[in-house]
Amino acid sequence: MGYVIMWHMLDYAQAGRSHCRKNIPCQDKTVSCCMNGVHLLGLADGAGSAKFSHFGAETALQATCDYIANNFERIFNETDGVQVKKNILTRILEALRQKAEQLNCSIKDLASTLLFVAIKNNRFLLFHIGDGVIGYWKNDSLKVASKPETGEFSNTTVFTTSSKALLYMKLFKGNIENIHGFVLISDGAAESFYQKRTGQLAPVIVRIMRKVCLVEHGEMLQLLKDSFQLVVNNTQDDCSIAIIAQYNEELERFLSMNFWQQMRYFNMNNKRRAKKKYSLWMKIIKYLNEPKTVQQTAQCVYLKKKYLRKQLFLMAKMQLVKKMNNKFHLR
Repeated sequence: MGYVIMWHMLDYAQAGRSHCRKNIPCQDKTVSCCMNGVHLLGLADGAGSAKFSHFGAETALQATCDYIANNFERIFNETDGVQVKKNILTRILEALRQKAEQLNCSIKDLASTLLFVAIKNNRFLLFHIGDGVIGYWKNDSLKVASKPETGEFSNTTVFTTSSKALLYMKLFKGNIENIHGFVLISDGAAESFYQKRTGQLAPVIVRIMRKVCLVEHGEMLQLLKDSFQLVVNNTQDDCSIAIIAQYNEELERFLSMNFWQQMRYFNMNNKRRAKKKYSLWMKIIKYLNEPKTVQQTAQCVYLKKKYLRKQLFLMAKMQLVKKMNNKFHLR
């Protein structure tokens, strides 16, 4: 029984406490959309010293979305990485100059960082200018693709309008393979989600990615807002995060079935046996939001390991769960 991998996206930005007190608009901006078959995820952190950086952040994101959506194939196949960076930065600066004319301000007043992910079929592109973090979830491991860029001096960063933006701009491309998702984190949110000392992302991000795949978008967005209110926004800085993650359509279909559909799914004619198996598998799925060994899962669902192992391998055969490094988890 096959399944189709799809992408779920979620993004959110919240003004920091100092900005709320001073009635300053949130300078972090995020975007998630799909254009021309390209999934686009972006985050821009407006410079605190730039008067109209919130407009600059929005403009940089929109310009990047439009350019990549219309040129993904050409960008991905281009072997000259420097030329790719030049083309993207040129498009961003053109859009910022137009915005500066509209606002009658200097282009420096529109300064922001830029973090971006674009996915088409089984290929991805990553771009990064400035601070913030880009991470990815691969083979049940959370890794950092791009760390914050401080530029020439510590405690400073690089912006889209910086004279050396091209020099510090980072570009990555590759195949999705076993990558389950990407996350973009602003400098403010990084205080909660990224450990500068170790260079590691907080494990909670994987749990958020899993929920993004299985929880309805509006409900998940509210959960993220509540989390930012309680935990993330202890910082004075604006906080933002953007996530794109895969989900297993077969698993979602299984979870949405009624009882009689479940019977056909299990190919069972015995109603009692089908109901028993349904209850058991739902219990197992509940505890596999995080990878667990057979022993750990057996303790959670109160089953003998031998019987549980048989169920897990059957569920894996139906592509509801998978095994990696001696642990089972939801696909």
